[in-house]
Amino acid sequence: MTEPWHENDAGRLDGRTVAMLEAYFGMRLAGEPGLRDLLDVVEVAGGDWLFRQDDPGASMYLLVRGRLRVWRDMPDEPGEEDMLLGEVIPGESVGEAGLLTGQPRSAGVRAIRDSLLVQVDRAGLELMASRNPALVLRLAASVADRLRQNMQVRPAGTRVLKTIALLPLADSPRIREFCETLVAGLKRQSR
Repeated sequence: MTEPWHENDAGRLDGRTVAMLEAYFGMRLAGEPGLRDLLDVVEVAGGDWLFRQDDPGASMYLLVRGRLRVWRDMPDEPGEEDMLLGEVIPGESVGEAGLLTGQPRSAGVRAIRDSLLVQVDRAGLELMASRNPALVLRLAASVADRLRQNMQVRPAGTRVLKTIALLPLADSPRIREFCETLVAGLKRQSR
């Protein structure tokens, strides 16, 4: 699953991707001796887990392509299902809290699409932080912001929907009518 980031990764880590990494970490990566050897490329197939809750928190990941969902197990709540905490889109990261604290993962992360990530372990973070101390503050702020978002009170079972896809299983004239009714109802709800 994890491969070192070599020069021939240009097809997967194009100039735009390297620019995203440099913007996220706040430093130039190209030409930095030893730094690129500490970053690993990770590919996760849609439906597979990047990591599970309580796994060791030894690294963080920056999502380059794809989409992830963050889940929290609710074992102490009888009859409770796992809680969806949020989604991760390209340019966002996961796993910072575990990397900074050395504690096990507080939630699991699963790919909902084939995803490409860059993994940073403690040695990589320490090297980058020695060259850019503001990085640690930015990561701490990211963890604090995520904690604040997760602490907001929401009615049970609610989440924000951003995309709805309808796939007809049969050719029926009622499908268009249903879609028009659904769109009208969603427009009323969004006011």
